[in-house]
Amino acid sequence: MSFIEKEMNYFMFMQLRDLAFSFMKKEVDIQYNQVSFLDIHAPKITISSFWENRTTKHHLGEKTDIYLRALGNYTYSDRNALLTFVKQIEKNRLPSFMKQLVSLLEDLRLEEKIQSLRPGTSKAFDFRRKQYADFFQDQLKVNRTRSFDGDILFSFLALSLLEGMEFKVETVLEIPEETMNQVKVKLFTAYECKHTSEVIDLSWGIYHLVSDYVKMDMINPYFTLPKIKVNRAKEMEEDESFDETLPTWSRKRKKETEETFMQFDDVDGEHQDMKFSETPRESESTDQVMASVQGQSQQTDFNDHSEASSEKIDSEDEDGFNKGKANRFAVAIEQELEAITASNRDAFEDFKQKTLLEKKKLVKLLTDLLERKRENNFRRLHYGKLDKKLVRFFTQDNPKMFVKKDDDDHFDCSFTLLVDCSSSMMNKMEKTKETMVLFHETLRQMDIPHSVIGFWEDGMDSDETYQPNYFHEVISFENSLQSKVGPHLMQLQPEEDNRDGFAIRYVAEKLTKQIAQHKFLLVLTDGKPAAFDYFQNGVMDTKQAIQEVEKKGIHTIGIQMDSQEEQQEKIMESMYNNHYLIVDQLEELPAQFASVLKKLIMIAS
Repeated sequence: MSFIEKEMNYFMFMQLRDLAFSFMKKEVDIQYNQVSFLDIHAPKITISSFWENRTTKHHLGEKTDIYLRALGNYTYSDRNALLTFVKQIEKNRLPSFMKQLVSLLEDLRLEEKIQSLRPGTSKAFDFRRKQYADFFQDQLKVNRTRSFDGDILFSFLALSLLEGMEFKVETVLEIPEETMNQVKVKLFTAYECKHTSEVIDLSWGIYHLVSDYVKMDMINPYFTLPKIKVNRAKEMEEDESFDETLPTWSRKRKKETEETFMQFDDVDGEHQDMKFSETPRESESTDQVMASVQGQSQQTDFNDHSEASSEKIDSEDEDGFNKGKANRFAVAIEQELEAITASNRDAFEDFKQKTLLEKKKLVKLLTDLLERKRENNFRRLHYGKLDKKLVRFFTQDNPKMFVKKDDDDHFDCSFTLLVDCSSSMMNKMEKTKETMVLFHETLRQMDIPHSVIGFWEDGMDSDETYQPNYFHEVISFENSLQSKVGPHLMQLQPEEDNRDGFAIRYVAEKLTKQIAQHKFLLVLTDGKPAAFDYFQNGVMDTKQAIQEVEKKGIHTIGIQMDSQEEQQEKIMESMYNNHYLIVDQLEELPAQFASVLKKLIMIAS
């Protein structure tokens, strides 16, 4: 298991995925790797880590990778021609050099094509050329020092294309000047190529001129072809326009002491570090959080990426529960409810006393609100059941003295409290239990159905094909209004990891079965999701899960405890949009939670 957490700019990540979706007209996974390529079968696009330290305000470099893969390779590259080319070089002496040369020239051809169709992309491609020109200047020097023949020639060819005919160096692998002039003349016909097959023919022409002077193939991968598709039948079914599959070239990473910058890891879809912007964001108040929830049915959320980001997986569990692509090997296991012990009762009574004042204030406010609701909705009618309050008969000229026979004395809402039981909750579980008791006792007294579920993943038993996730439902909707179930709350304890996106989807299935008009899912957590093979995509998967359950009519609110880090706030905002609350001081958790609960119930009134 890897415990290295990498930062990503999740807002940029979602924008790039939406951009790819707009070109490909289908859901596409966006990941980060050391080289950019298109995996047509997944479908998946990787963004090169080349842009990690070269990012701009509008992420111009990253966008060019999307343009070239989602629009260029996907639409305008000839896959039959590339497949034939890959077969031709299987026994070639310089396969890496040839594949990367074709990749480079094809990218340049696609740049011209894309800019002619979409002139607005020119600024991004100008930035791309400038950055790669500077990079290959350095690489040419490094490769010369290390005598990497293939890399030296490739760096020279790339610089010639990027900087123009005037670019010159003293010697290139002792290739005669006349030959180099022929190479450069042929090379610049790349901008005249209109088809992938012409790019391949041009590459072969250059190869025949220089191959005798190149003693070793390329070591460093800078560019690569689209990734091979392993399931032709599925490809034909998904997209009839895809006639062939495309292989990709990869090389096992050399030891750290031998590699040069931009060397490619042969790890499919491994994410790379992406830094958050340095712009701070002001914390949202509780009122802002609730106003955002309340306004969802009235206006469009312009930050909602659900149409472009919700993912489906091929396999669902026996209950038809969509787990999300990042959780295809996650398995839900329901923990059996244990018998209440004397220590459970004692601890529960202690927490009841601690929260008694807060609960009384909250119940009093909600009771008054419910009374006003009944007064406004069911009293002062001209017919129905005679009201017991007869004062209006003597004080008003035309009094309305009747009420409806069936008074509505309930709030039409249901709640689920999902509690993170990961090991990092060790020093927060006491205040968490106090909050759970306040939640349960308040809703029970107000006759509002609710459930409390703890969740965690067993990290020790998890591997690449099996990730057991436990759900301990200590309060269920069926028994939530009973007076003796509260001590079960004390059975939740810190365990191991937390796979938030999977947990949200799982408990949402239970919540959707409630008949209440308003359904709320409160997630009590201490921050970023962390589980087996989940460090790098956990935030995005949780974001997707929240968007998916929102479509089912469930409002999800994240409540994070005891964190004053700006980074953590950015992560919460990435997952929950504006529907989150960060409680900086753990002692304030019950009171802040009560405020959230009050506002949500008022929305349902």
